Amino acid sequence: TLCWADNTDTGEHALRYTYYPITGTYAYQTALAYPAIGIKNAQELESFLSLARSYFSLSASMPNKETFNEAVKKYDEAFFQENGIVVIYIPSESTSIGYKLTDAALNGEELRISVAEIRPEGELIQKPAGWFMTVELPQEILSQANYFSAGK
Repeated sequence: TLCWADNTDTGEHALRYTYYPITGTYAYQTALAYPAIGIKNAQELESFLSLARSYFSLSASMPNKETFNEAVKKYDEAFFQENGIVVIYIPSESTSIGYKLTDAALNGEELRISVAEIRPEGELIQKPAGWFMTVELPQEILSQANYFSAGK
């Protein structure tokens, strides 16, 4: 799921360098471009949302996109019994550019997620954007990952 989020340097910095005591990690584990946070249960999701609300408008949306608040409503205790999510923040040069998941692979303790840009033909809207992407994965994969990274 891809949801619009503000493009804020302060918010991106907070996501990259905040220590998540519940998950025991920082969001920025490698040199890949985007901060990624693994979330294995509803408590971890609420902890993430609490931080994100301090920096981003989670109820704002773009045309044909649901808000981040709407997108995460489906992640309840029942969902987390067998699944988890990775939330990726993607700063973008334009609201015209979209993103899609291309790969998610576990390499030792690191879960690497690859995303691709979807660029429209013609000129881009000259307004920076930020996007939250959620990637759903089975708990059996997520539980093996101690580090999360995302990029192109």
